Parts: sequence; structure tokens; C-alpha cells
Amino acid sequence: MAAQPGPSDELPALFGYLLRVPKPVIAAVNGVAAGGGFVLAMMSDLRFASAEATFTTAFSKRGLIAEHGTSWLLPRMVGTSRALDLLWSSRRFDAAEALRIGLVDRVVEPAQLMESACAYLRDLAANVSPRSIAVMKSQIYRHW
Repeated sequence: MAAQPGPSDELPALFGYLLRVPKPVIAAVNGVAAGGGFVLAMMSDLRFASAEATFTTAFSKRGLIAEHGTSWLLPRMVGTSRALDLLWSSRRFDAAEALRIGLVDRVVEPAQLMESACAYLRDLAANVSPRSIAVMKSQIYRHW
């Protein structure tokens, strides 16, 4: 009798593969991150946002559930009650609130967004071992 495959370790998520990319994945949000765009930002390792960026899960207002791994990842990022609030209400919130609740890591002026994200990556490339980054990223996501 053939062995049955075990449960998958894969997160059933749009963009979930980004968690396994060994290099840093940085989202630079300059506008509205809604639905799939919200998921893409959430699946990135770090999120830089323009001061003018806004966010919404959008699912509940369309009669959908917490799709693409949001029910797994969002509470780990912002806490259970905040995740429930964002998912249930599908309300739009600004970059300042996203920073305050831990969804984004940096908020900068719109004209500085790409330069800030690129400067961060250039600093990593110049000063940090790529192997260290890859192993630490794997450790973090595995230990969740």
C-alpha cells in the first residue's frame, strides 16, 4: 500500500510563496492596498508606506471570508482583536494607523517612498551576509 502524503506545510495563500523566498521582500505601498493588494503587502517581510497610503481587507463587504492566509498571518502581525476588527469591518485605515498597529514598518512622505525602501535594501546588501538573512527569515517563519 502506498504511503499517504502528510498534511501540507504550505500556507494556502495568494503570494504565500513570498514567505519562502530567501531574500528580503519589501512592499512599498503608495496608494490603496485593498483585497489582494492588502494580501501582497501582508505577505512581504517588511512594509514601507507613503503617508498617503490607505489599507482595507475588503473581504467582508463582498461577502467573502478571510482569504489567502489573512486569518493566519494578520493576527500574528497586529493581534487577534485588531485582526478581527479589520476583517469584520473592512474599514479603510491610513498609514499612521497601520504603523501604530504594527502592519507597516515605516511611513515616509510619498516622494521618498521608493528611495527609502531601496536605501534599506542597499544597506542590507552592503553590510549583511545574504546567508544570515536567508537563515533568519526561514527561522522566523518556521517558528511561527
